[in-house]
Amino acid sequence: MGRKKSKSKSEGAAKSNGAPHATTATATRSSGHATPRFTEMVPVRFEPAMLDEVRRRADADGRSVSAWIRRAVEAELRRDFIA
Repeated sequence: MGRKKSKSKSEGAAKSNGAPHATTATATRSSGHATPRFTEMVPVRFEPAMLDEVRRRADADGRSVSAWIRRAVEAELRRDFIA
């Protein structure tokens, strides 16, 4: 079977207008597990000391830097919705 086509902006993918939107869709691996498929790469710059700390914490959590940053952003967005 072929890969599923990712969503276009007109089909509900995230827009870059500053508002928080879900930015993932799921794909199913041959193993049957759902995995996130991200819609857009966002370059972010950090000061060297902050990036070193992010790398250290990501390593301690057993995550990639990208996964660690996504988790931190998701936690911050959830915090705003709870308050």
